[in-house]
Amino acid sequence: MNILLLGDCQSNGNNLLVPEILSTNTRIPYGLLYKDKYFQHVKKWYLKKLIEDKKLDEFKKVVNDINNKGEEISNYLRVSKEISKYLRVRQLERAWPSMIKQHNITNLSFGGRTAIGYLKSLQKYLESNPKPDRILITDHTPTHQVFRLAPNEEYYESSYELGDDFQLNHRISIDEKKQFEIYQKAKFLYHKNPKTIVKRSLRFFKWFLKYLDKNNFQYQLIFFIDLFQENFRTTTSIDCTKYYKEYHKSDGDDPNTKIKLQSSIANHVANLIA
Repeated sequence: MNILLLGDCQSNGNNLLVPEILSTNTRIPYGLLYKDKYFQHVKKWYLKKLIEDKKLDEFKKVVNDINNKGEEISNYLRVSKEISKYLRVRQLERAWPSMIKQHNITNLSFGGRTAIGYLKSLQKYLESNPKPDRILITDHTPTHQVFRLAPNEEYYESSYELGDDFQLNHRISIDEKKQFEIYQKAKFLYHKNPKTIVKRSLRFFKWFLKYLDKNNFQYQLIFFIDLFQENFRTTTSIDCTKYYKEYHKSDGDDPNTKIKLQSSIANHVANLIA
């Protein structure tokens, strides 16, 4: 069966490489690409991988582009995106969906996603692929935000939390001015009423499911968060909340525990795919 998976950081391998990259089991909020201090470690890890893979010409080129950041910023940005893409691929390889061999699964999970992001991923997928036999949909962190900066503009997603300072992300194609506007809007909405953000997440998720029903998509829901399960449980939904509670703590995921549970999650989901 050809399956499309739409999810966030519970299904994209987020933080599974923390012990390898940071040489510690440190719990970090969000993920390795969220703060620049972690990205420095990711760069060193990436360069080490290039040497291990005997890609010495690429290694020299990357080092040169990093060292000449001030002179050739476009090359530095290109390298940053390449490193981010490499990390994403390696994390997906460690994530539980890759362990399900009974089906052909295309994993389009991204950190910080909301139901609007799921819709965008689905639409892009259908531009070059036939309709999947089944869509697996995970819930997402309910405080993930999605909003427009102005009427009729596109939607933007944000993972702002209390106390976050603005930090320019060189690894995405949105310019600095727009990134700051997104940050300001997310901060405003968070301080205005965090409960409203959660309600909006549930409302968008409900809307997305109606869209799938209207367009005759076959799908199953996978729950890691109690709140989503309480609102959207079905006879075919898959309950993974016990695994999430085991590896996720108030200050972030426990990497080693999350790593250990990936095969258990894979087996549990595989056995319940209808």
